[in-house]
Amino acid sequence: MTAQIPESVYLGNRRYNLCGVNGEGLFDPRDEGFEPVAPHTACWRGFVSTYRVKRGVLFLDTAGIGVERELLEHGVPGPELFGVKASKDGDGGFAVFENLEHEVGFSCGLLLGRGFIEELYVHMGFHPAYKFRDVVELKFEDGKLVDRLDRSVEMEALRNEMGRGEWDGSKSLPEWIDDCFRLDY
Repeated sequence: MTAQIPESVYLGNRRYNLCGVNGEGLFDPRDEGFEPVAPHTACWRGFVSTYRVKRGVLFLDTAGIGVERELLEHGVPGPELFGVKASKDGDGGFAVFENLEHEVGFSCGLLLGRGFIEELYVHMGFHPAYKFRDVVELKFEDGKLVDRLDRSVEMEALRNEMGRGEWDGSKSLPEWIDDCFRLDY
């Protein structure tokens, strides 16, 4: 198994990894007519996105969508996404759409992490929030930021519980693996 390329969210000039999603409305290329192809094992979903929170609004900034290699190798003009033409990333197998500034009508919560704790690295799936020192939860209503909560203390407490063996690790191996590739919380 392989660790997955994380989604990113910029708050001001700070880049966070997207560690958890509770809600609906984030970008999914299938909603725009794309059929993403996994370009390599670090991107099983076939796409990766970067978001930005500006003036209290959530925007899709960049999207990399895995496409058939023949499209990239032969220079076939890529499709458009929200009026932006794709550039190509031949090595990564992505059609890349930059500077989208597309408002995202997401509602509910996002868990964001910065300051990854290297000792907790596992080479599989997405890294959950407890593996980061600085954790923020953002709550949105139709893409508008309505609350920002610091969850760093709760994540430290969870790490401490796990270290003392108090955490319920009752999941089977297949359940645990499945959870590693999900972002919901």
